[in-house]
Amino acid sequence: MKEGDLVSMNQHLFDLVDFRSIVARVYLPESELPNLRVGQAVRVVATALPGQEHEGYVQRIAPVVERRTGTVKVTVAFRDVGALRPGMYVTVELVTAANEQALLIPKRALVHDGGQIFAYRLGEERVVQRLLVRPRMGDELHVEPAEGFTEGDLLVVAGQTGLRDGAKVRLPGDPDPADAAAAAKPVVASSSPKTKS
Repeated sequence: MKEGDLVSMNQHLFDLVDFRSIVARVYLPESELPNLRVGQAVRVVATALPGQEHEGYVQRIAPVVERRTGTVKVTVAFRDVGALRPGMYVTVELVTAANEQALLIPKRALVHDGGQIFAYRLGEERVVQRLLVRPRMGDELHVEPAEGFTEGDLLVVAGQTGLRDGAKVRLPGDPDPADAAAAAKPVVASSSPKTKS
């Protein structure tokens, strides 16, 4: 719209936006209702602002479940919107529980097999043990196992898809067995005929 344009009755001209009241609306499966509460911490990352995490909180939880979709509407508000703008696409992560003393396993150490999750723990003499992982909680990069692991365990995080329980592995920095075999071969001394000049 510019100066001199004609305006008709009830014509939409512009929108007023209160940046202090920006909210994100997310729809969660009804099965998540027991894990939701007003005031719950939320992490929000905008697609247009990768790497910038914005802290939000659950402001409202709809009192009804939508019959058609089986979801419940949750409104996420912000105390400081920062660089967020109306209409942005965001990824929302609700924090349903926190454990400051959790033992964490990196997700890159996990192997999925037949609907179950396993990890390979390094034992004595470089032999690995395949252990079932029952995740208690998790985030984007880690899971907290319910049992079976202790602080200080060494886990295989590369090449574990081809491993089997009881296999012997080589760590980075270990000598190559082929080099060790070559070094162990005896050298046979030989003499060459002497010539006079």
